[in-house]
Amino acid sequence: MSEELQLLREIRDIMAELLVLSKSKRAAAPSNIATDADLDSQYGDPKSNFKPRDWTGEWVKGQLFSESHPAMLDLLAPIYESFYEKKKAENDPKARYELESAKRARGWAARLRAGWKPKPSAHVPASDITW
Repeated sequence: MSEELQLLREIRDIMAELLVLSKSKRAAAPSNIATDADLDSQYGDPKSNFKPRDWTGEWVKGQLFSESHPAMLDLLAPIYESFYEKKKAENDPKARYELESAKRARGWAARLRAGWKPKPSAHVPASDITW
Protein backbone atom coordinates (compact mmCIF):
# COMPACT_ATOMS: atom_id res chain seq x y z
CA MET A 1 0.00 0.00 0.00
CA SER A 2 1.32 3.40 -0.92
CA GLU A 3 2.17 5.98 1.71
CA GLU A 4 -0.37 8.44 0.25
CA LEU A 5 -3.18 5.90 0.39
CA GLN A 6 -2.35 5.07 4.01
CA LEU A 7 -2.38 8.76 4.89
CA LEU A 8 -5.79 9.23 3.23
CA ARG A 9 -7.21 6.30 5.18
CA GLU A 10 -5.92 7.76 8.45
CA ILE A 11 -7.49 11.12 7.59
CA ARG A 12 -10.79 9.37 6.80
CA ASP A 13 -10.75 7.57 10.15
CA ILE A 14 -9.97 10.77 12.03
CA MET A 15 -12.77 12.62 10.22
CA ALA A 16 -15.23 9.84 11.12
CA GLU A 17 -14.23 10.12 14.79
CA LEU A 18 -14.61 13.89 14.72
CA LEU A 19 -18.07 13.57 13.18
CA VAL A 20 -19.20 11.19 15.93
CA LEU A 21 -17.76 13.49 18.60
CA SER A 22 -19.42 16.55 17.06
CA LYS A 23 -22.82 14.86 16.93
CA SER A 24 -22.59 13.70 20.54
CA LYS A 25 -21.56 17.17 21.76
CA ARG A 26 -24.41 18.80 19.85
CA ALA A 27 -26.89 16.37 21.38
CA ALA A 28 -25.55 16.99 24.88
CA ALA A 29 -25.28 20.78 24.60
CA PRO A 30 -28.15 22.90 25.92
CA SER A 31 -30.28 24.19 23.10
CA ASN A 32 -30.29 27.81 22.11
CA ILE A 33 -33.82 27.39 20.76
CA ALA A 34 -36.92 27.61 22.95
CA THR A 35 -38.94 24.45 23.42
CA ASP A 36 -42.51 24.11 22.20
CA ALA A 37 -43.66 24.19 25.82
CA ASP A 38 -41.92 27.54 26.29
CA LEU A 39 -43.31 28.98 23.05
CA ASP A 40 -46.82 27.88 24.06
CA SER A 41 -46.48 29.35 27.55
CA GLN A 42 -47.92 32.64 28.76
CA TYR A 43 -44.71 34.51 27.88
CA GLY A 44 -43.68 32.42 24.87
CA ASP A 45 -44.84 34.82 22.16
CA PRO A 46 -43.33 38.20 23.07
CA LYS A 47 -43.79 41.45 21.21
CA SER A 48 -41.11 42.82 18.95
CA ASN A 49 -40.56 46.38 20.16
CA PHE A 50 -37.73 47.26 17.80
CA LYS A 51 -36.73 46.50 14.24
CA PRO A 52 -33.27 45.05 13.55
CA ARG A 53 -31.12 47.55 11.69
CA ASP A 54 -30.57 45.19 8.73
CA TRP A 55 -34.25 44.28 8.34
CA THR A 56 -35.82 45.77 5.22
CA GLY A 57 -39.11 43.89 5.21
CA GLU A 58 -42.45 44.67 6.79
CA TRP A 59 -42.52 45.38 10.49
CA VAL A 60 -45.03 46.84 12.92
CA LYS A 61 -43.95 47.91 16.41
CA GLY A 62 -45.41 45.53 18.97
CA GLN A 63 -46.06 42.67 16.58
CA LEU A 64 -45.79 39.25 18.16
CA PHE A 65 -42.92 36.95 17.29
CA SER A 66 -45.49 34.56 15.82
CA GLU A 67 -46.57 37.34 13.42
CA SER A 68 -43.01 38.13 12.31
CA HIS A 69 -40.99 36.95 9.35
CA PRO A 70 -38.55 34.15 10.24
CA ALA A 71 -35.62 36.03 8.69
CA MET A 72 -36.35 39.02 10.93
CA LEU A 73 -36.40 36.74 13.97
CA ASP A 74 -33.01 35.38 12.86
CA LEU A 75 -31.70 38.95 13.04
CA LEU A 76 -33.31 39.60 16.42
CA ALA A 77 -31.83 36.57 18.21
CA PRO A 78 -28.17 37.73 18.21
CA ILE A 79 -29.27 41.23 19.22
CA TYR A 80 -31.01 39.83 22.29
CA GLU A 81 -27.90 37.75 23.03
CA SER A 82 -25.77 40.90 22.93
CA PHE A 83 -28.22 42.55 25.33
CA TYR A 84 -27.84 39.51 27.57
CA GLU A 85 -24.04 39.71 27.53
CA LYS A 86 -24.12 43.43 28.36
CA LYS A 87 -26.58 43.00 31.24
CA LYS A 88 -24.72 39.96 32.52
CA ALA A 89 -21.50 41.99 32.63
CA GLU A 90 -23.37 44.63 34.63
CA ASN A 91 -24.68 41.93 37.01
CA ASP A 92 -28.25 42.79 36.07
CA PRO A 93 -30.52 40.11 37.61
CA LYS A 94 -32.90 40.47 34.64
CA ALA A 95 -30.25 39.52 32.07
CA ARG A 96 -31.71 36.05 31.63
CA TYR A 97 -34.86 37.52 30.09
CA GLU A 98 -32.80 38.71 27.12
CA LEU A 99 -31.44 35.20 26.64
CA GLU A 100 -34.99 33.82 26.78
CA SER A 101 -36.03 36.30 24.09
CA ALA A 102 -33.16 35.15 21.87
CA LYS A 103 -34.22 31.51 22.29
CA ARG A 104 -37.85 32.39 21.59
CA ALA A 105 -36.91 34.31 18.45
CA ARG A 106 -35.07 31.24 17.14
CA GLY A 107 -37.90 28.96 18.22
CA TRP A 108 -40.53 31.03 16.43
CA ALA A 109 -38.35 31.29 13.32
CA ALA A 110 -38.06 27.49 13.23
CA ARG A 111 -41.77 27.04 13.91
CA LEU A 112 -42.80 29.47 11.18
CA ARG A 113 -40.45 27.87 8.66
CA ALA A 114 -42.02 24.51 9.47
CA GLY A 115 -45.43 25.89 8.48
CA TRP A 116 -46.90 26.68 11.89
CA LYS A 117 -50.32 28.32 11.72
CA PRO A 118 -52.21 29.87 14.65
CA LYS A 119 -55.06 27.87 16.08
CA PRO A 120 -58.46 29.16 15.02
CA SER A 121 -59.93 31.34 17.71
CA ALA A 122 -63.16 30.50 19.44
CA HIS A 123 -64.58 33.79 18.21
CA VAL A 124 -68.34 34.00 18.41
CA PRO A 125 -69.93 36.38 15.90
CA ALA A 126 -71.92 39.20 17.49
CA SER A 127 -74.98 38.08 15.55
CA ASP A 128 -74.95 34.78 17.50
CA ILE A 129 -75.15 36.50 20.88
CA THR A 130 -78.66 36.93 22.25
CA TRP A 131 -79.38 39.31 25.06
